[in-house]
Amino acid sequence: MMCSRLLRVERPEDHGRLYRASESVFAWVLRLYETSLTWVLRYPAPMRWRLLLITIGVNVYLLIIVPKGFFPQQDTGRLAGGIQGAQDSSFNAMKQRMTRFVDIVKRRSGSC
Repeated sequence: MMCSRLLRVERPEDHGRLYRASESVFAWVLRLYETSLTWVLRYPAPMRWRLLLITIGVNVYLLIIVPKGFFPQQDTGRLAGGIQGAQDSSFNAMKQRMTRFVDIVKRRSGSC
């Protein structure tokens, strides 16, 4: 209710050329969206097939053009990591924790 009292009415003539041009572009995009949405909702089956074919085509295209050398040739598949313990831990306590950690990793990876 306050907006009806405090805000003034703006006429289209009050806006500049850039605003009017952007509004016409927005209206064009909105009409294009409305037309395409109407078509898609009217013909859902052909649209599904087109989207499937487009998706397959884009994937094949990307498979061809994307470089395959993401990993260096000398990559051996090894991972390295580290663990940290509390500063007041003794060597024996850290050794026990490390042994438990290694056992967990071995069980999870199924190797070694």
